[in-house]
Amino acid sequence: MEKHDTPTLEAGTNIAVTFARMNIPHPGHVHLVKKMLECGDQAVVCLSTAKKNTPFGYRAELLFLLCEKEGLPLDRIHIEPAANPYEAVETVTSDWWSGLTDIVKLLNTTVVLGVDQAILAQRLHDDLGVDFELNEVRVGSSTVIRYFLEIGEEQIVRDIYYNDDRLFNMVLNLRNHELSRDEKS
Repeated sequence: MEKHDTPTLEAGTNIAVTFARMNIPHPGHVHLVKKMLECGDQAVVCLSTAKKNTPFGYRAELLFLLCEKEGLPLDRIHIEPAANPYEAVETVTSDWWSGLTDIVKLLNTTVVLGVDQAILAQRLHDDLGVDFELNEVRVGSSTVIRYFLEIGEEQIVRDIYYNDDRLFNMVLNLRNHELSRDEKS
């Protein structure tokens, strides 16, 4: 995966940002990115850096490849690490030089979260003044991916990932990271 730096925002650039774990990225996450691209000129997906997550680089690469498969404009998609949703917003709204919030960037930022995260979206709005949109369509689930792998229905998972061996192997790798982490707990 090529490096995607957080875009330098010029006045008037609209940006959509989200924060999620995406331990096993799937086409439903791509649907979220599509929603983000409807809301902004640039989409910044901030993946959680919490220790219990699968490795950031693997998640970012798989999401990027899924977006590519769907024909999304990759030059408008940026995948960044963040510790929490507040840091995700800070990633796109802070002035790199001073480290302070740039009010123009804040006014041009929309947080896009799943409908199941409506309370978080409202809290970010109340605390930071950032607009939000909810992605009301839920397409797929990492839990479903785990379930099909667990019961040996690998072909269903292959179908979900376009019967692409590379993508399927990345999913298996991420799932193995989860399982080895769970064994250590």
